Amino acid sequence: MHLVADVFGSALMRAAALLFLALDVAAVAVYIADTNIPVPIIVAAAWFCIAAGALFELARTKRELLSERRRTGSLPVGSDGWLISYATEPEQLICGEVARTTHGAIATAQIRWPDGSSGILQATEFDRATGAIDAYTITYERLGRPVKTIVQPPVRRDPIHGGYSHRPGMIVT
Repeated sequence: MHLVADVFGSALMRAAALLFLALDVAAVAVYIADTNIPVPIIVAAAWFCIAAGALFELARTKRELLSERRRTGSLPVGSDGWLISYATEPEQLICGEVARTTHGAIATAQIRWPDGSSGILQATEFDRATGAIDAYTITYERLGRPVKTIVQPPVRRDPIHGGYSHRPGMIVT
């Protein structure tokens, strides 16, 4: 429910910004003395731009909501299942500074969860041969709620191809 409110609020804010922009354009058009175009046509064009922008924004927002729903099902934002669904691909959450190892793997990074909460990604174990991350922790902090930590225990790798041969389940504490 929080996601719907956040996205709906965001769409309203963008629509309001488009409205103010269009009103500014209309006000400037009124002050142009040498124009042969009547002011009502300019205002109508501005309103058309607002409507088209708002419809585009609502369609994009609906696609984002559907994509979110497919990914997390009906899991509540901040629940253990919701956190795990995003923590399985932590690279998609990275937003901000990233510290890397000598192999180029991520050692620590600031992250932003889809609900706007912040956190830290910390790699705890690396593959000796490739330097790839084998285990990590991610924190989740939401205003007014305690911090949660998601732990990915060490994975087992296929010695020939280097891919996962076993990936243990994540733990939320």
